[in-house]
Amino acid sequence: MNELYKKTSKKIWGLIVFVLFIFSIGYAQIIAPDFSLTDTHGNTYHLYQELDAGKIVVLDFFTIGCGPCANGIYMIEPVWQNAGADGSHLWIWGIESFYGTNSAIDSFISNNGGSFPGFSTIGNEAILALYQISYTPRYFVIRPDRSMKTVTVDHVQEAVNSVLSAVPEMSADQPGKSQLIRITPVDQLSVKYYSKNDNKISFELYDMLGNLKNKITVSATKGYHTIDLMSAKLVPGYYILRMLENSYLCDIKKFTVN
Repeated sequence: MNELYKKTSKKIWGLIVFVLFIFSIGYAQIIAPDFSLTDTHGNTYHLYQELDAGKIVVLDFFTIGCGPCANGIYMIEPVWQNAGADGSHLWIWGIESFYGTNSAIDSFISNNGGSFPGFSTIGNEAILALYQISYTPRYFVIRPDRSMKTVTVDHVQEAVNSVLSAVPEMSADQPGKSQLIRITPVDQLSVKYYSKNDNKISFELYDMLGNLKNKITVSATKGYHTIDLMSAKLVPGYYILRMLENSYLCDIKKFTVN
């Protein structure tokens, strides 16, 4: 009887460990491998350097002559345009995966409606192994914290939006009339605001990942005021500033640091 109990217990515990293992795999965070590549115009980019600057990086692995890849370039271009098409907040990097030359890559991207940077993997085939590229197209959305998500082309914008909107929700049941007037993120973050009454005013600064970067609470008299929220210049990216009056959300603004 004891022997049967021991065997049964081992099987149950083995099953529990297996289930926990599968569960952990499903929820594990995937970190993007680092790499450097030079685009078709001679500009070299380092992935982690761009991520550390607060940017989102979308990788589009494609092959010249691939029909779905051509359609993917057309579909992903609006994501690039919506972000300003300048790499200040988001990059789309088109990485050709089958020995395409620079001129051929430029033609393929432009002929299919794209304008984002293109890269050849000639001499840099290791990146294909790093990202396990055995077919194309493949799309990866990489967050500034270096975690990445594999998506289909029609979900790239959705994945980007989820990064930009990842800020904790707060109650706004009793908003006041106080408001943010002007945000000046130049050498330091300077904020001009209006306080409706003599109240405690709090300012909460979040980055695009929802990380609280700074929080300041002041006792404000009725009227206009200016306050410096950060003594150092913020890294480029998207930010959200929340203003609370006596713990109630009264204003919120998004702004960009270039």
